[in-house]
Amino acid sequence: MVNSFDKAVTDLKNISNKVAKTIEWNNDKISGLSRELKTANDFYYIARGINFAIASEGALKLKEISYIHAEGMPAGELKHGTLALIEPSTPVAVICPDDYTYRETLSNAIEAKSRGAYIIAISDRKNEIYDFWVKIPKVDELLYPIIAVVDELLYPIIAVVPLQLLAYHLAVSRGYDPDRPRNLAKSVTVK
Repeated sequence: MVNSFDKAVTDLKNISNKVAKTIEWNNDKISGLSRELKTANDFYYIARGINFAIASEGALKLKEISYIHAEGMPAGELKHGTLALIEPSTPVAVICPDDYTYRETLSNAIEAKSRGAYIIAISDRKNEIYDFWVKIPKVDELLYPIIAVVDELLYPIIAVVPLQLLAYHLAVSRGYDPDRPRNLAKSVTVK
C-alpha cells in the first residue's frame, strides 16, 4: 500500500509532466498572441478560489516585465468598478479550470465579453466564449478521489505557467529584456 507521502511525491512528479505538456501545447500560440496584444494598455486577470492568487501573480508578472497596467482580482468582484473599465478588445485572462469554480467564473467571463473584452481562458475545458484558449491538462486523475481539495491545490501549479509565458512573450514583443526589469530589486543588500 502506498502511503500519503509517497502518493504526494508521485502526484508532484506527474504534475511536472503536465506543466511540460502545458508549455508544449501553448508556448508558440502564446508567443503569437503576445505579438497581437503588445500595444494593449490594460490587462485584467480574474479567477475564483485559490486561483485568485494565480490571477494576481499573472498580473504582477505582466507589470514587472512588460510594463503594462494589469490587475488580478476575484472574478466575483468584476462588477465593483472593473466592468466600467472594459472597452472593446481589452484583454481579460480568465483562470477557469473545470473545478467547482468553473461555472461562476465562466459567467463572469461572459459578462466581460458582453462589454467587448478579449477573453483569454486558461482552462482544461474549451468553451465557445473564449477568444483565445490556453489549454491545460486535467489534474483530477492524479488524485485520491476522497481528497477533493487536492485538485484545487494542484491546478494553480499548471495554470501559472502560461501566465508567466504570456508576460515573458509580451515583454519580448515590446522590446524589453524580461531578465532585467527596470526599477525592481528582487534581492536587496544594504551596507
